[in-house]
Amino acid sequence: LEYISNLPKRADLAHWILSNALEASPPPPSPELGKMTAERLAQESPGTNVSFLNAQSQALMEMFLCRIVDNFQNYIIDIVRLALKTDPRMLHSKDDNVPLADLLSASSLTEVLHGVIEAKVSKLSYKSFSALQAWANSRGIPIRAFDDLDSTVEEIIATRNIVVHNRGIVNEIYKALVPSSQLQIGGIRALTEAELRSMMEI
Repeated sequence: LEYISNLPKRADLAHWILSNALEASPPPPSPELGKMTAERLAQESPGTNVSFLNAQSQALMEMFLCRIVDNFQNYIIDIVRLALKTDPRMLHSKDDNVPLADLLSASSLTEVLHGVIEAKVSKLSYKSFSALQAWANSRGIPIRAFDDLDSTVEEIIATRNIVVHNRGIVNEIYKALVPSSQLQIGGIRALTEAELRSMMEI
C-alpha cells in the first residue's frame, strides 16, 4: 500500500523538479526546489500521477480491504475447524442433524465427522463476526477482540461485505450491523488511505 501510494507522488515530484529546473535556466534554480517534498506537492499541487491515483483510490482501497478481511475471516474459520477436529464433541447440538443418506453412504465415522465439520464451518463463515464469536465462545473456543474492538471489527467486515455484494453502497444489512454509522442507506461507503491503514492495524 505504501509503495503504491508513494510511487505516483515521487514521479510527480521528479517531473516538478525537472520542469522548474528547465524554467529557471539560465537564472539559478529557485531555493524552493530543495524544500519541496513528494507529500507536500501532492497536497498543494497534485500532478497527473497523483490525480490519477486519487481518481482510482476508492477501488484500490476496496481491493486491499477485501483481501485483509478475507484473510482474517479464513484465519478465524481455520481455528474453529482445527478445534472441532481436535474435539468433535463441541459439535453437539439439538439443532444440527446428519442426514441418514450421509450416514449410510459414509465409509467410516471419520468421514462422517469430516463432512459435519466442513458443513458447520461453511455455515459459520456466512455469519456475522458477533454471531460467529458467540458460537465459538459458547463451545470453548475463545475468540476475543483486543481493547473491546468487537464493534470495530464488525464494522470492517460489514464494509467488506457491501463492497463485495453491493458495490460499496450502504444498505439495511450494513445499518443493522453498524447502528452507530452516520451514513445513509444508498450512500457510498468511501475509504481513505488513513482509514484503511487503521483497519489493517486492527
